[in-house]
Amino acid sequence: MAFTSGVQSRNKDKLFLVGYPIHQITGCKLPSNRQVLCALFYNLRTVKLTVRESAKLTIREVFIFWGKARIPTKHEQDAITKLEKLHAEWRSLQKDRKKTSETAKNKFRQFVEKLNDLFDIAQQDALALMKLEEDKAFLVKQRQKGRPGSMAGVDLKLSRAEEIKAQKELAKMNRQIQEETFDIETDDEDKLEEGKEEDTEEDSIYQELESLEEMDIPEEAAEDPGPSESKRMKVSFARGVKEILNMKLSIVLDRCKVSDRNATRILIATLEALNLDPLEYKVSKTLLHSRRQMFREQYTKKFLDKVNIPEKEPVVVHWDGKLLPGVLKHEQCERIAIAISYGEKEQLLGFPVTASSSGEEQAVAVYECLQEWGLPNTVKAMCFDTAASNTGRLKGACVLLEQMLGRELLHLACRHHILEIVLRGVFDTKMGSTTGPHRDIFKRFLTAWPKIDKGKYDTGISDNLIQKQLTPEVIANVTAEFETKLTESHPRDDYKELLQLVLIFVGSLDGNVCYLLSGKPFQQTEILSRR
Repeated sequence: MAFTSGVQSRNKDKLFLVGYPIHQITGCKLPSNRQVLCALFYNLRTVKLTVRESAKLTIREVFIFWGKARIPTKHEQDAITKLEKLHAEWRSLQKDRKKTSETAKNKFRQFVEKLNDLFDIAQQDALALMKLEEDKAFLVKQRQKGRPGSMAGVDLKLSRAEEIKAQKELAKMNRQIQEETFDIETDDEDKLEEGKEEDTEEDSIYQELESLEEMDIPEEAAEDPGPSESKRMKVSFARGVKEILNMKLSIVLDRCKVSDRNATRILIATLEALNLDPLEYKVSKTLLHSRRQMFREQYTKKFLDKVNIPEKEPVVVHWDGKLLPGVLKHEQCERIAIAISYGEKEQLLGFPVTASSSGEEQAVAVYECLQEWGLPNTVKAMCFDTAASNTGRLKGACVLLEQMLGRELLHLACRHHILEIVLRGVFDTKMGSTTGPHRDIFKRFLTAWPKIDKGKYDTGISDNLIQKQLTPEVIANVTAEFETKLTESHPRDDYKELLQLVLIFVGSLDGNVCYLLSGKPFQQTEILSRR
């Protein structure tokens, strides 16, 4: 394959190990490492561009060859990075060009052997994405030594198929433009009534075309529809003057994840079931889409206006991450729940999706949510758990959020996590500390648990332990208070279990009562045995 650019080259222009610069990549194969480097050096030394600009220009030229071969490629930035690494490798060898050691010679030899190999920028799963066996075989051949094979002429059959596909896309776009034109709302009711009565030939053709798209049948099969079929076509995309979609219905459709197309079908079927004429109502797919967007904006604005906090009111922002199922099937995504509290009020701000649970991602999500609600200047404190992604001194979400807001905030670490740290200190003092993730005392207890008789346990009254520490009045007050709390709703089950455990220990609750409260036999006796 020729590498000459049509311009006379001098020996002083010759590149170490590579050859002469070329202003254009030519040939009927996918570009090799040598061709790509020669084109890069032409942009560097002749055009006087930077390495990044030269690499970008060269990669765009390489993409032309890969596009002709119909092979999926990497993202442009990834291809540029690969070319920059190849250039950096050449620069490292150039600095050692005067070395005569055997190691240096082996490096030179290996680099030269690699120059004629394919500059591979195909996607990792390109062979799985490609449909034509000829294209797959061509890529496999090009990856071999010597890059056997070449790109042939134009595939007329495939080109014709692509041309037909492009024509269909253009026709579909034209139909969408027509639909948007006919669905424009006006405030003049007389014009709307007049437009309804004037059923022009163009409207009839347009409705038939839209119904064909809706039913996914070929146009040839619908050239001469019967009377009932023609009526059904017109009903599918009828345009009337009466409103049927309101904010509540729009919210219900969004909550049930109903698309605009399916919403149109449901509304038409509902009107027919109620013996109403769909031609009298606004049930166009495009119109429903615009109306639903409008209702979403109004609904969001309603909530944004609802949060009206004075500037001097101290606001605490809370956030926590959770891995939840995504919109697509078999997909999970990281979401950040963000809320604020001020006085005795609480408000959920949002739960955006983040790329990861890192401190930077969480800080950006919280900051953007505060910006959207207009609250960055009113936040005075932040509540968070004690994970390293939040409390890190350099890349923690707390530090980064303070930097974004431009001021320091009061740190309110989650009391649940803080008390765990305190409890660990007490446990280490009484039971001894360990560096392992699992404590031996718990592992032994886990092994012995199936052998323990869970129906036998002792309370604090049996050995007069409670009477030695507390007076009868205190025991009665604790019992009355905890029994009242037990009837209330609890956000966490372990809160309820703690109340029941205390009542069992003071002798005011037994295992049968626990069974009636929780529906789980021996639940609290198991907890007592653990203690």
